[in-house]
Amino acid sequence: MSNQASDHQPESAFSLFNKSADLVKANLNTFAILYALPFVLGLLSLSNNQEDRQNGVMWTNGTFKVGPLLGAAISLSILFAILYVIVAIMMIVLEFKVAHGKTPTLGEVWQDTKKYAWRLLGLGIVVGVLSVVGLVLLIVPGVIVISRYFLSPFAMIDKDLSIGEAMKDSERISRGRWGSIWGVIGVTILISIIGSFGIIGWGISFVLAALYSVAAPLRYFELKKLAKAAK
Repeated sequence: MSNQASDHQPESAFSLFNKSADLVKANLNTFAILYALPFVLGLLSLSNNQEDRQNGVMWTNGTFKVGPLLGAAISLSILFAILYVIVAIMMIVLEFKVAHGKTPTLGEVWQDTKKYAWRLLGLGIVVGVLSVVGLVLLIVPGVIVISRYFLSPFAMIDKDLSIGEAMKDSERISRGRWGSIWGVIGVTILISIIGSFGIIGWGISFVLAALYSVAAPLRYFELKKLAKAAK
């Protein structure tokens, strides 16, 4: 059986890997710049965790002043968190544009990021809260929420929609196609599991995740086309 999509069925999540990887490699410079921060932060986190496991928790005597160091650490953590959110939003914009067949510069990505940043951030918070509440109350509602709104960021950018409109549009094109969405999520989870096998596993997982990063917007455009054809 072919992995390619039929006129009425999306193609498999695994077959999206090559398409996504080709698009990433065609825009490698821009992807490399945006992935630099997550790479460095992930590497530092992994290194610190390994050091903690080797040395255990170290306590200092009463003469050690932790106040200034703690304050600096908190300030630095907040700065990195803000930068991480900005980069994450820029990645969404870049992935959408690339899946749409464009070859955007970093400047073009930044312009759209400024336009959609607050809406995408608000959308992420709303969908995140609904997903967590759904999973806490019962697993099934959480799964449904994730399935319905997984593609909403791309709908927002594609049609310049509000948060509510983007969620409705995502639900519309996803209806009856939840398996194809969870296929992409499933492949992403499998890639992340590789990262649990030491620093080499983490490195492989990071590269695979980057190469697969355009799969979600590719799925968006695919389901959008199928929803239009079904009318």
